[in-house]
Amino acid sequence: MISLSDNKKIEAAETRGNKSFLILGMGYFGAELARQLYELGADVVGVDSDPQIVARMADHVTQAIEMNPADEQALASLGVPDFDVCVIARGSNLEDSVSIAITLRELGAKKVIGRTVRRKHAEILSRLGVDQTVFPEIEIADHMAEKLVKPKIDDKMTLSNGYAVEALRVSEKYLGLTVEAFLKKIPQGVSLLALQRGDDVTAEPAGDLVLEASDRLIICGPNRRLGEMER
Repeated sequence: MISLSDNKKIEAAETRGNKSFLILGMGYFGAELARQLYELGADVVGVDSDPQIVARMADHVTQAIEMNPADEQALASLGVPDFDVCVIARGSNLEDSVSIAITLRELGAKKVIGRTVRRKHAEILSRLGVDQTVFPEIEIADHMAEKLVKPKIDDKMTLSNGYAVEALRVSEKYLGLTVEAFLKKIPQGVSLLALQRGDDVTAEPAGDLVLEASDRLIICGPNRRLGEMER
């Protein structure tokens, strides 16, 4: 664990050979993000003003630093341009987030991601040069709502321009159909990319293959069309 009193520039570590991240604020979201990045092999420097949080995270990041992320001089001591990504993980205090965003840009940050709790907050950060904003609570709520409304969906990857890829379990209305018959029933614009049966994944499955309840259909298309699959 490193404290601000060490008064030295923190260089992005090269020992792990992967991307380096500066996480500013290690509340629930920041701590979990830092931990996950570190477990994936990234170099992670986590910063928080709470000494208990810093002590708790010391073994889960490359370096844990006790300091106020909104302190401009302290932030300048971290070697901001050396990090591939800087994350403002404190989203509840707009004034602090704005101050940190401005300082990061002035210090030459390569990429800045900001956590927000309101859409207006995200707008402000974007105008200040923050490259990406995230809404953890909203995204979790959206994901849960979709799971509740469309329980047959196992997984979903959102693409650009309103498109997505979904892993869809076979519902009763498709059960027993051949792949050919299934393709005739799905909404226009939706494509079947692959079919998973057990551990086997088949791209472009044969048209005479009969769909079973345990199958997972990997489909792609516009979100509004994919939503029609479960109606």
